[in-house]
Formats: sequence, structure tokens, C-alpha cells
Amino acid sequence: MRMKRNQNVDQPQIYSEGYYRLLNEVEERHWWCRGMRSIIDALMEPFFKTAKEWRVLDAGCGAGYVLDWLREKQVSRFDVGFDLSPHALKYCKARGHDRIALASMLELPYADKSFDFIISINVLQHLPLPDGDFKAVSECLRVLKPGGLLLIQTNSKRFDNSDELEYEDFRRYTVEKLGQIVTDAGFEIERLTYADRLDVYRDRLRRLRPKPTPNGATADSSGEDAPQKGLPLQLPPPHLNWLANILTLLMKVEARGLRKSGQTQGIGHSTMAVVRRPL
Repeated sequence: MRMKRNQNVDQPQIYSEGYYRLLNEVEERHWWCRGMRSIIDALMEPFFKTAKEWRVLDAGCGAGYVLDWLREKQVSRFDVGFDLSPHALKYCKARGHDRIALASMLELPYADKSFDFIISINVLQHLPLPDGDFKAVSECLRVLKPGGLLLIQTNSKRFDNSDELEYEDFRRYTVEKLGQIVTDAGFEIERLTYADRLDVYRDRLRRLRPKPTPNGATADSSGEDAPQKGLPLQLPPPHLNWLANILTLLMKVEARGLRKSGQTQGIGHSTMAVVRRPL
């Protein structure tokens, strides 16, 4: 899961206890997390309106807040989560979730046609090459009921540092690439778009700042470091809550536009898909 960069923050690595401890602290309250939930809500609103006691699977449930959020939205009568890390499940249990499992998205421990809705947030980009992402999406198709929905949020390759190197456990997706994966697996596309324009603009501003060199001079900032695979995210200090609220509001404005347009947005730090298993 890749979120905001902060070079001054100790960045706990994915699957570590510190990663999920920090995720547990920030996922509910951080402005970016709140903004992205508004975007997910906008994409899913037409389907949530008709949801009647869905059986829901959170694929890569992390510290469990998405399961909390889905319960608050009253779309599920039976919610299940799994994660690859036992540290994640510890925090899920502390939130009161007991239908959780230690499992991989590559081999789901559930029967065929078990769920009405699967949500997977920032998992796809970490699955092993060459075809871990396709295997995971195919597994989701298997455990969804006919007509069931899958929402995927992953990292976008359509922004300024799209030339970043990709690693065995970290990659990015264009809408075309993600669309190809889900359709090859057998899904029908309901919605496919980029999202989180705000972070694209923040990246562009960051690139305008010259980078210091060891001798104190400045260097051209057109290059980027290799992808950061930890969780460089922290809550803003209380005196900056006003700014966090403005940033959340800007993301909510984007969400409103996505809800109204129904179209594919051209830029964004995230690539989003809502797809359906055929009847």
C-alpha cells in the first residue's frame, strides 16, 4: 500500500507489526484516507443503493477499518476479511472482527460463489510477478456469486513519475492494463477510472523543488527515487487540522465529479475498477 511520502518519517515496511500499527492509527482519521473513501463511495453509490444484506469480503483487510466502514454503510449482513500478515489480524480482532483469516489473495480459502461484493484496497500492486495480479482477480471471480461486484483500488502509472522502476512486489497500473487483467479473468467492467488528482498536483509541485546535493548545490528534480514500499504516512499536528480538512474537502469535490460524470477521469494517483461477474 503506497500513500503519501514524507522523507522525515520512519517508514515501517509492509507486513511488519509497525506497518499495521501505524495503519490502525491513521486509516480512520488521515485526510487522504477519508478522501479516498469518499471516492470509493462515489463509485459504489449506484450499487450500494440496491445492496440488500450483501455477503462482503475485504481482500487484504489490513487493520480492519474498511470492514468498520462497510458496516456503518449497512451494505453487509455477513462480512469477512483476510490478510497475509498476522499483525493485521491482531488489529482486526481488536476492532471486533472475528470472521477473519490468514490467507493469500492468490488462493482464497472460500467456496465458489460465496460473496456478493469484494473490495480490495492497495493490494494488487504487491502481488508477485509475473501474473500474481491475474491469479488474484481470477480467484475473486471464482468466489463471487454471478452478478457479484469487485472493487479494486491500486497504484496508477498515469502521472508524472510513471517512469519509476517496478519491483517484484511493487508495480503500477494504467486503466488499460487493469482493464485488460479484469476482462481476461472474465469480468465485465462497470467503471474504470483514475482517481486522486490532488496527489498528482502535489507530485508536480514537489518536482519543481530543486534537490540538494552533498556539496550543498541543487540538482535537477526531474528524476525520482525508487518506489517507497513502506508506509510514509502520519497524522498532521493539531494546528494543521484546518489544512487537512481542506484537503479532504478537495477530494470530496473530486468524488462528487466522479459520481456525476460516470466517465473515466484522465489523471490520478490511483487506478480504480468496479467490475461484475457475469450472470
